[in-house]
Amino acid sequence: MRMSPGVSGRAKPQGMQPYRQWLSRTWDPDLPVALVIGINPNKATDAEDDGMTGFLVRLLRAQQGAFQCGSYILVNCFDYRDRHPTTLLNVSMPSSRNNTPTIKRMLKKCDFVVVSWGNTDYGKLFRVRREELAKLVRNSGKPAICFSPRGAPVYCSQTNANAGDGRWSSTPVLWG
Repeated sequence: MRMSPGVSGRAKPQGMQPYRQWLSRTWDPDLPVALVIGINPNKATDAEDDGMTGFLVRLLRAQQGAFQCGSYILVNCFDYRDRHPTTLLNVSMPSSRNNTPTIKRMLKKCDFVVVSWGNTDYGKLFRVRREELAKLVRNSGKPAICFSPRGAPVYCSQTNANAGDGRWSSTPVLWG
């Protein structure tokens, strides 16, 4: 899927590799940077969007006020690529050794955090990792937001935004 006009992308590594440490999208480099923490990477690359990365551009580009930004960096609880998080339960290494150091480094580069790792119960592996990252975010001192009216780390997706069941807020809510 093509990136939106006026948006540039970067990623490490470039292209489709088994692991993706981070991905960024920029539309105005003079504005603040959001760090989005998802669950695991899908198909987006430095040059192509997937459903989530395209949605994040539309969502974050529309923000005004305290959480207006000109770019985001996307990292994930696990950096192994797959469309379905449950696949990670059968992978010997769902996170590369670079994942946590990358998240820590990107926390230093951002102005605020978008907590988007979801709240689906995939078991202990996911629960423990989410707790580790929640601690990192809280200890960073950066403001953290989500898009759930209940302050939950709802997964930022068009599906959740369209759900109509009260899980989604179109305006940011403080998390934590």
